[in-house]
Amino acid sequence: MEPSPDLGVRLNENEVFPANKMILMDTDAKKPPPPPPPSSSSSSSSSSSSSSSSSSDGSDLAWLKPAMAEKLAGEMISTKREHSAIARFLLHYLRAKSTAGDAEKTTSVEAVVGILFSLSQASVTCKSLFGILNFISRHGLPTTKLCRTRLEKMIAAKLDEASLDNLLVRGPSGLYDVGLVLRLLNFFVAGHGGARVKKAAEVVDLYLAEVAPEKSLTAGEFAAVAAALPAKARDCHDGIYRAVDIFLQVHDGAVTEEEKERICGLVDFEKLSPAVAAELVANSRFPPWVAAKTTTTMNVNRNAGEREQIVLYARKMEVSSKEEVEKLRTQLWGMQWRVAELEKLCRRLQAQVRKMAAAGGRRALPRLCS
Repeated sequence: MEPSPDLGVRLNENEVFPANKMILMDTDAKKPPPPPPPSSSSSSSSSSSSSSSSSSDGSDLAWLKPAMAEKLAGEMISTKREHSAIARFLLHYLRAKSTAGDAEKTTSVEAVVGILFSLSQASVTCKSLFGILNFISRHGLPTTKLCRTRLEKMIAAKLDEASLDNLLVRGPSGLYDVGLVLRLLNFFVAGHGGARVKKAAEVVDLYLAEVAPEKSLTAGEFAAVAAALPAKARDCHDGIYRAVDIFLQVHDGAVTEEEKERICGLVDFEKLSPAVAAELVANSRFPPWVAAKTTTTMNVNRNAGEREQIVLYARKMEVSSKEEVEKLRTQLWGMQWRVAELEKLCRRLQAQVRKMAAAGGRRALPRLCS
């Protein structure tokens, strides 16, 4: 028997017991007669354990048909039951259908999604909604387009609560369903902004780095997901740089120069940390214009930092005249020039070491200027 999917929910049977009695009176459905009373303490313990297991895996609702489940949920809504209790009942019911036929599974999912869509957003968690999505994907259920759209909209409304594992849904053809994530992002961005979008961006960058090695992932799909979020969603672009670097490394030779430029253009060089910017400049997988632009950005930031240092130093030394300030500026620029010359020398030495290593030298060489 196939294990029930984890929908992230447990139901208190007392919440729906009165409505269950109502359905039994309205239909011809027959539940099996109750077992005879236990004859000993050991049999009592065994019966209690069996009942608890049945309740936790949802098998106590396996006999309930989708139409009757809809009727029961509708009765709960009309009697002003809490939406969270209704959602727990529906998810518990869907667990019970994990061993049903595909047709009944599909009908059950469509019924559950339709009712959940009418409830308040707070009644169901993001994890539970992804559980339904994985239930559909795992069993390959041919749900209607309306059902899929409703489920995706409910998930998108809580996308900032999603984890990386949530987004790694199996795709219809590839390992991951990148098209699904793109649709979720489009729904999410259309209705949310501010801190929630920034939180979602952190997970999206992790997702891109995770799916980047997938051979079936195209440059267009990768760029579409990365660009789905607005520019203001990322305060730092270190994460998107890592994802782009992995994609270029794995898909080397399969990406055109035009596609490479588009993907590299996703990185905002002004939002890179100094360490990552320096790494990018030396990264041969990125086009030369990227390294040049990054170097220019680094120099601009460095000059801005030097101006701040001059002002602070002048204040500390109580320097007020323009001549003294210019003298300090000249000294700092001279120090900068010497540092730049040393960096050039280090790069030349590193290039020589790499050439010696490529020539076949087996002797360990010291790392210079590392």
